[in-house]
Amino acid sequence: MMLAVHHKGYIMKANMRENSIGLSTKIICTLENIYTGEKIIKEFHNIICTTGKVAIARRLAGIAEKANEGEITYGATGTSGAAVGAGDTTLGGEIERKQVASSSYTSNTCEIRTFFTADESVGAVEEFGLFGEDASAAADSGTLFNHALLSVAKSNAQTLTVSVVFTIA
Repeated sequence: MMLAVHHKGYIMKANMRENSIGLSTKIICTLENIYTGEKIIKEFHNIICTTGKVAIARRLAGIAEKANEGEITYGATGTSGAAVGAGDTTLGGEIERKQVASSSYTSNTCEIRTFFTADESVGAVEEFGLFGEDASAAADSGTLFNHALLSVAKSNAQTLTVSVVFTIA
Protein backbone atom coordinates (compact mmCIF):
# COMPACT_ATOMS: atom_id res chain seq x y z
CA MET A 1 0.00 0.00 0.00
CA MET A 2 1.33 3.45 -0.89
CA LEU A 3 0.92 6.22 1.66
CA ALA A 4 1.23 9.89 0.70
CA VAL A 5 2.13 12.30 3.49
CA HIS A 6 2.08 16.10 3.19
CA HIS A 7 4.91 17.69 5.17
CA LYS A 8 5.93 21.36 4.90
CA GLY A 9 4.60 21.66 1.37
CA TYR A 10 6.27 18.46 0.16
CA ILE A 11 4.56 15.23 -0.67
CA MET A 12 6.44 12.24 0.66
CA LYS A 13 5.51 8.76 -0.44
CA ALA A 14 6.16 5.65 1.61
CA ASN A 15 5.42 2.03 0.98
CA MET A 16 3.55 0.42 3.85
CA ARG A 17 3.30 -3.30 4.24
CA GLU A 18 -0.20 -4.33 5.20
CA ASN A 19 -0.28 -6.32 8.37
CA SER A 20 -3.60 -7.41 9.72
CA ILE A 21 -4.62 -9.32 12.80
CA GLY A 22 -7.63 -11.55 13.09
CA LEU A 23 -9.48 -13.18 15.95
CA SER A 24 -11.45 -16.36 15.40
CA THR A 25 -13.26 -18.68 17.76
CA LYS A 26 -14.90 -22.04 17.93
CA ILE A 27 -16.99 -23.68 20.63
CA ILE A 28 -16.64 -27.31 21.63
CA CYS A 29 -19.37 -28.82 23.82
CA THR A 30 -18.62 -32.07 25.63
CA LEU A 31 -21.51 -33.94 27.24
CA GLU A 32 -20.37 -36.72 29.58
CA ASN A 33 -22.68 -39.33 31.09
CA ILE A 34 -21.98 -39.45 34.85
CA TYR A 35 -22.83 -43.17 35.02
CA THR A 36 -21.20 -44.62 31.90
CA GLY A 37 -18.52 -42.05 31.06
CA GLU A 38 -19.80 -41.93 27.46
CA LYS A 39 -18.90 -38.62 25.80
CA ILE A 40 -20.67 -36.73 23.04
CA ILE A 41 -18.61 -33.92 21.50
CA LYS A 42 -20.12 -31.22 19.27
CA GLU A 43 -18.52 -28.17 17.66
CA PHE A 44 -20.35 -24.95 16.85
CA HIS A 45 -19.82 -21.64 15.04
CA ASN A 46 -19.33 -18.62 17.22
CA ILE A 47 -19.60 -14.83 16.84
CA ILE A 48 -17.32 -12.39 18.63
CA CYS A 49 -19.60 -9.57 19.76
CA THR A 50 -18.74 -5.91 19.23
CA THR A 51 -18.76 -5.35 23.00
CA GLY A 52 -16.10 -8.07 23.33
CA LYS A 53 -13.95 -6.52 20.60
CA VAL A 54 -14.16 -3.12 22.31
CA ALA A 55 -13.16 -4.70 25.64
CA ILE A 56 -10.14 -6.35 24.02
CA ALA A 57 -9.10 -3.06 22.40
CA ARG A 58 -9.40 -1.21 25.72
CA ARG A 59 -7.32 -3.94 27.39
CA LEU A 60 -4.59 -3.61 24.75
CA ALA A 61 -4.57 0.15 25.25
CA GLY A 62 -4.33 -0.20 29.03
CA ILE A 63 -7.56 1.70 29.57
CA ALA A 64 -9.51 0.52 32.59
CA GLU A 65 -13.07 1.77 32.22
CA LYS A 66 -14.60 -1.28 33.89
CA ALA A 67 -13.75 -3.66 36.70
CA ASN A 68 -11.58 -6.56 35.46
CA GLU A 69 -11.02 -4.76 32.14
CA GLY A 70 -10.97 -7.25 29.26
CA GLU A 71 -11.21 -10.33 31.51
CA ILE A 72 -13.70 -13.14 30.93
CA THR A 73 -15.12 -14.51 34.18
CA TYR A 74 -18.46 -16.26 33.45
CA GLY A 75 -20.00 -18.62 30.91
CA ALA A 76 -23.77 -18.80 30.43
CA THR A 77 -26.23 -21.09 28.67
CA GLY A 78 -29.59 -20.10 27.25
CA THR A 79 -32.71 -21.36 25.54
CA SER A 80 -33.16 -18.91 22.67
CA GLY A 81 -32.67 -20.24 19.17
CA ALA A 82 -32.85 -16.77 17.62
CA ALA A 83 -30.07 -15.74 15.27
CA VAL A 84 -26.99 -14.32 16.96
CA GLY A 85 -25.34 -11.10 15.84
CA ALA A 86 -22.28 -8.97 16.47
CA GLY A 87 -24.45 -6.35 18.21
CA ASP A 88 -25.73 -8.76 20.88
CA THR A 89 -25.12 -7.70 24.49
CA THR A 90 -27.02 -10.49 26.28
CA LEU A 91 -28.19 -14.01 25.56
CA GLY A 92 -31.74 -14.32 24.28
CA GLY A 93 -32.90 -16.49 27.19
CA GLU A 94 -30.19 -17.03 29.81
CA ILE A 95 -30.88 -19.99 32.13
CA GLU A 96 -27.60 -20.80 33.87
CA ARG A 97 -24.42 -18.83 34.60
CA LYS A 98 -21.22 -20.26 36.02
CA GLN A 99 -17.77 -18.89 36.77
CA VAL A 100 -15.18 -19.95 34.23
CA ALA A 101 -13.71 -23.29 35.37
CA SER A 102 -10.31 -22.85 33.74
CA SER A 103 -8.41 -21.02 31.07
CA SER A 104 -5.11 -21.62 29.31
CA TYR A 105 -3.08 -20.37 26.39
CA THR A 106 -0.47 -21.74 24.04
CA SER A 107 1.27 -19.40 21.62
CA ASN A 108 -1.57 -17.49 19.88
CA THR A 109 -4.47 -19.63 21.15
CA CYS A 110 -6.51 -19.21 24.32
CA GLU A 111 -9.04 -21.75 25.63
CA ILE A 112 -11.69 -20.85 28.22
CA ARG A 113 -13.76 -23.65 29.75
CA THR A 114 -17.03 -23.53 31.68
CA PHE A 115 -18.33 -26.64 33.46
CA PHE A 116 -21.99 -27.40 34.22
CA THR A 117 -22.88 -30.25 36.59
CA ALA A 118 -25.52 -32.88 35.85
CA ASP A 119 -28.17 -30.80 37.66
CA GLU A 120 -27.38 -27.56 35.79
CA SER A 121 -28.64 -26.46 32.35
CA VAL A 122 -30.85 -29.53 31.95
CA GLY A 123 -32.92 -29.60 28.76
CA ALA A 124 -32.46 -27.91 25.41
CA VAL A 125 -29.35 -25.73 25.50
CA GLU A 126 -29.64 -23.48 22.45
CA GLU A 127 -27.07 -20.74 23.09
CA PHE A 128 -23.88 -19.94 24.97
CA GLY A 129 -21.87 -16.82 25.73
CA LEU A 130 -18.84 -15.72 27.73
CA PHE A 131 -19.21 -12.65 29.96
CA GLY A 132 -16.64 -10.57 31.75
CA GLU A 133 -15.47 -7.25 33.06
CA ASP A 134 -18.24 -6.14 35.45
CA ALA A 135 -20.10 -9.48 35.16
CA SER A 136 -21.56 -11.16 38.23
CA ALA A 137 -23.59 -14.29 38.90
CA ALA A 138 -26.72 -12.32 37.88
CA ALA A 139 -28.17 -13.05 34.43
CA ASP A 140 -27.41 -10.51 31.69
CA SER A 141 -24.68 -8.76 33.73
CA GLY A 142 -21.31 -7.77 32.33
CA THR A 143 -19.81 -7.57 28.86
CA LEU A 144 -20.77 -10.27 26.35
CA PHE A 145 -17.59 -11.36 24.52
CA ASN A 146 -19.05 -14.03 22.25
CA HIS A 147 -22.40 -15.57 21.36
CA ALA A 148 -23.11 -18.94 19.74
CA LEU A 149 -26.14 -20.93 18.74
CA LEU A 150 -25.95 -24.50 20.04
CA SER A 151 -28.04 -27.59 19.62
CA VAL A 152 -27.44 -29.60 22.77
CA ALA A 153 -29.97 -31.81 24.54
CA LYS A 154 -28.61 -32.24 28.08
CA SER A 155 -30.07 -34.68 30.59
CA ASN A 156 -29.59 -34.71 34.36
CA ALA A 157 -27.30 -37.74 33.84
CA GLN A 158 -24.79 -35.62 31.90
CA THR A 159 -22.25 -32.93 32.68
CA LEU A 160 -21.51 -30.26 30.10
CA THR A 161 -18.14 -28.66 29.45
CA VAL A 162 -18.16 -25.74 27.04
CA SER A 163 -14.73 -24.85 25.67
CA VAL A 164 -14.30 -21.64 23.74
CA VAL A 165 -11.07 -21.51 21.73
CA PHE A 166 -9.84 -18.07 20.64
CA THR A 167 -7.12 -17.95 17.97
CA ILE A 168 -5.30 -14.75 17.08
CA ALA A 169 -3.92 -14.95 13.56
